[in-house]
Amino acid sequence: MSRWGRFTVRGGARIERDLSALADAIGGAASAALPPRDYRALVMMGGYGRGEGGVDRRSGVERPHNNIDLLLVTSGLGRRDAELKRTLEQAVAPLAAQAGIGIDVGTVSHVRLSWAPCRIIWYDTRFGHKTLAGDPNYFKRLARFSADRILASDARDLLVNRGTLLLLNEVILEQGAPGTAHGHALVRHAVKAIIGYGDALLYFLGAYHWSYLVKRDRLLSHPAVPASFKRRYVEASDYRLEPSAHRFADVTDPGWLAELRADLSAVHLLCEAARLDRAGLDWSQYPAAALSRLTRDALRSPIDLARMARRSARRLPRGIGGPLALRLASARDRLSLAFPAVAYQLNAPPVVDTAKAALGVSADDHVTLRRAFLAEWGHSGDVNLGGSLARLGIAPAPSQEAA
Repeated sequence: MSRWGRFTVRGGARIERDLSALADAIGGAASAALPPRDYRALVMMGGYGRGEGGVDRRSGVERPHNNIDLLLVTSGLGRRDAELKRTLEQAVAPLAAQAGIGIDVGTVSHVRLSWAPCRIIWYDTRFGHKTLAGDPNYFKRLARFSADRILASDARDLLVNRGTLLLLNEVILEQGAPGTAHGHALVRHAVKAIIGYGDALLYFLGAYHWSYLVKRDRLLSHPAVPASFKRRYVEASDYRLEPSAHRFADVTDPGWLAELRADLSAVHLLCEAARLDRAGLDWSQYPAAALSRLTRDALRSPIDLARMARRSARRLPRGIGGPLALRLASARDRLSLAFPAVAYQLNAPPVVDTAKAALGVSADDHVTLRRAFLAEWGHSGDVNLGGSLARLGIAPAPSQEAA
């Protein structure tokens, strides 16, 4: 085994050697391209950083299934992060081309990370990473990034983030029979959604862990997890570790999609019942319970109260209505309130009315709600949505005003 440990769970000696050599090369390229004073550490995160990356076997040859995810922790205040990101991307681009694998680069400043609240990404990275350049103990020292300190709102946002991928699948399927690229995207989105929902549920059950394998064991053994979702999670996690053509063959089938929506809706409701401390919560009760929690949390936190006061002094986005708490909520909170009606095609009046008010639309048909949601998501949720759609050959969602 190399000094990096393993990169995959199921890969053989050849792919492990190749990934080890690539890690060495990335570290060398980064050290040559970046002045040491400009960064604290360069880490490989994600599946290969955990040692749990996926392996794609074709014609007896093992290839990495996922991209390599790099995170550069910069030394300054973040003002030069974009420049350092470009420098690092240029340095590793030849290595990515030679290896035939995507290498994604992200940056975060040391100052920002020093004050950041505990989010899932930082907890996962602290325990599941490989330091390719810089301080080998940088993330190990960030002791406040622990499972018990992860923000509940971050777990909620993870669920909405991953669930939005299924809305993109709806858009893809409306383009007609999917080609190869679209077919791969449909499966990739479904896998990410299922695993993301499982991760969020484990958090709200008090059982979250940074390791894919441990999470899988915990989810399968937990009595509160519905049996149908356990089967889906196993299928998705197997695909993540080793994709195969026969898995998710029904991803375009309307019946399969309807059953998936029902399973994910049930998991989402379990998560929100735990987050809001409302046992037996149903979707018709959800908007009132969530808005009440937003108000209580703001009143308890001087920072949140100040943020709400600032929003009250601004001109609200056109069309945003509903209760005062909804009108003063952050864009992220409004998206989370609108999401259930859009994602699960619910028809309970409180849920639909809240979604309409949160998204600033008057119509309640699914296409209008989905279009408005994706437009706001591209603005406030995932600024890379436009690029993702462009790569799939899909026009971006119209703006909220156009909707």
